[in-house]
Amino acid sequence: MKRISSNILSFMGRKVYSVVCLALLALLIVPSIPVFAASGSFEVHVPYTGLILGRGEDAEIEITLKNTSTEECVVDVGVVKKQEASNWDVKLVSSKWDGHGVSQVRLGTDKTLNEVELILSLKPGKDTNPGVYRFTFYAALKGSQKRFEIPITVELKGEKIAPVREQLKLETSYPVIENPAGSDFSYEVSLENNTKDPKVVSFELELPSGWTGSVTPRWESGKKIQSMKLEGSSTERLAVTVTPPKTVEKGSYPVKLVAKTDNYEASIDLSAVVTGTYELKLLPETQRLNFETTAGQETTLTLYVWNDGTAPIDNVEFFVSKPDGWKVEFEPKKIERLEPYALKGKPDQVKMIVKAPERTIPGDYQVTVTASGSQSDDTLVLRATVKVPTGWGWLGVLVIVVVLALLFGTFWKLKRR
Repeated sequence: MKRISSNILSFMGRKVYSVVCLALLALLIVPSIPVFAASGSFEVHVPYTGLILGRGEDAEIEITLKNTSTEECVVDVGVVKKQEASNWDVKLVSSKWDGHGVSQVRLGTDKTLNEVELILSLKPGKDTNPGVYRFTFYAALKGSQKRFEIPITVELKGEKIAPVREQLKLETSYPVIENPAGSDFSYEVSLENNTKDPKVVSFELELPSGWTGSVTPRWESGKKIQSMKLEGSSTERLAVTVTPPKTVEKGSYPVKLVAKTDNYEASIDLSAVVTGTYELKLLPETQRLNFETTAGQETTLTLYVWNDGTAPIDNVEFFVSKPDGWKVEFEPKKIERLEPYALKGKPDQVKMIVKAPERTIPGDYQVTVTASGSQSDDTLVLRATVKVPTGWGWLGVLVIVVVLALLFGTFWKLKRR
């Protein structure tokens, strides 16, 4: 009997030892397995109930609710902040409807309708001190006094603890582009959605005053967009085009692209470097490329000089190619700085004084005028028609009359003989 008892005790001891070992093993294994907790006719799954965040980091926890009954049910959901977490931004949002707030869910019985995913968004306030903060997620059948609660703890560190993958990200290989004024600035930007769900992303361009811009899909240049749908875990290439005003001065100008969803925001800083354009123009006041002048006398022409570019032209001087013996002068001889016409509103006037020698044979002559500045130049080819003075004209007529008279007299004498 004692032996039997001893054997029984030995067996019972081994059994108790086995049960204890299994219990300890279960404690070690269970935390690594998703835990579902039942409340009435639905289940709640919260995979992470203890988080560690670094400075400047936010957290999102996916929560799954599943109907385990054969009847449709409505579940009230919410989050309670403990007193120490009063300045945290905490909310439950939909994972499928671009981040709308959620306070109640309806669970159907069909496989496509009996499960809902929510996102618990946890954002510490701007001046939140490092420490441990506690929250409670709850879910209850509509009308029921009994609710299922899951405590969640967040430890906030005073420094960044790990690189954070941005949920929405903008990148470009060439953030700085240089172009002359009057040209567009085009940037190729990639937009990444690092969440697993589709997002509707809206765009904003922050531009200097007077600038215009647009966002287009990379391969659809004719389609300007203000928002787009981006699938989960995908990348879209965009073309960002900005145009400066015609009166823009040379310099570096900031351009910022902002992409937003209800939950996330990303931005990228770009730069447009305007080098300026220089386009010197020269034209007679009459807009005619020919003029008349009298041999031995001065003729004054008015020339218009202006800058059709966007940046000033310095040291504008005037040069001329003319027939031998001609005299050509300019007043003024030099323009120190020629501002853009768009800013000045009127051209500069230059007097061109031309004098052909007294014995110049009447006819057409070519005079080439060049205005040359440090950054640009322009050339004007004029045709000068030379006439003789009136006195010389009458003298010529008299000479012709005398010659004709002499010829007539000579023929008359020869005829009489």
